[in-house]
Amino acid sequence: MKAILYPTLALEWEAEVSDPDLALAYCRAYNRWIVDFCSDSKGRLVPIAQISLTDGRAVDLTDDSMRAGEEVSAGFVFVDGVGIGDVERVVLRDRRHLAGDGILVITVAVDRENGAVLSGPELISRGFIEKDTSEDLMREAREEVLATVRKFQGGRPESEILREAVRDAASRLLHKRTRRRPMVIPVVTEI
Repeated sequence: MKAILYPTLALEWEAEVSDPDLALAYCRAYNRWIVDFCSDSKGRLVPIAQISLTDGRAVDLTDDSMRAGEEVSAGFVFVDGVGIGDVERVVLRDRRHLAGDGILVITVAVDRENGAVLSGPELISRGFIEKDTSEDLMREAREEVLATVRKFQGGRPESEILREAVRDAASRLLHKRTRRRPMVIPVVTEI
């Protein structure tokens, strides 16, 4: 019985390395290690080499070898789980933004007639900051949002202007405190 050992260990660093020379050095080190690891197995373990390829680099395959080939013209194709290549640029931009900086949803209910706060604001954060370390920041953001909403009290606030004011106030504070820009989604309910 034989076991084939695929280079899954190398997959962890391959996507993180942008320097092609460093990626090649990693591959060589891995390949030397995997051959050494399998050498005492009397043929039961079959090592598979890791080859580092940059975007646009072809692979030349023969019956008994695999080598990096010449550079070819290439581009990106995004797969979103449903289709291939059919994702709009704006959707990809939003996904990158969410993946990089996270999201903060702010919900607040206001009186339709006078703008008084009836409930909230409630803040829900995902992918932005750890819950344990965020209590002070979230309390400060909640106070900032509340102060912003209260500026509109006394009149009939236009909901879109109020949402923009809440988004701007929270975004400014979060960027000032963390140097990050999570996607801020204000949900203002008029009752």
